[in-house]
Amino acid sequence: TQKFSFMVISIIACIEKIVDFVIFLFLLIIFFMVAYTNIGFIPDQVDKQNIYMANFFKVFKGAMGESQTDEIDVLNGGSYWTGYILYLFLAFFTTIVYMNILIAVVSDEFEKVYDQKDEELLRIRLPYIIKHW
Repeated sequence: TQKFSFMVISIIACIEKIVDFVIFLFLLIIFFMVAYTNIGFIPDQVDKQNIYMANFFKVFKGAMGESQTDEIDVLNGGSYWTGYILYLFLAFFTTIVYMNILIAVVSDEFEKVYDQKDEELLRIRLPYIIKHW
């Protein structure tokens, strides 16, 4: 149970640290969703959903690493170049910079929890030990 307890403590500590990170990612995706909608970007899913939701899901998939740009090729003029600039910024920022920050935060928190694992496990078990005793 000690390994399982350590794993649960690590996961909870990491989730507490990345809440702001997830909120910022969500706001970044909303910003790109609005930007893509404003330049006339129409993804394939528009027939099933609202254009904002379709763009949200398309940008979310792009933020997670999907690299399909077929819909951008349909755009003309300034919208075409703006679409590719937004795509490159999204791809670079979320997959390289953002994910490295996430890895650093999780690694740092894991190290902190690992250094204090024995004390933390005893602190969590203490009420049960006293109650049983």
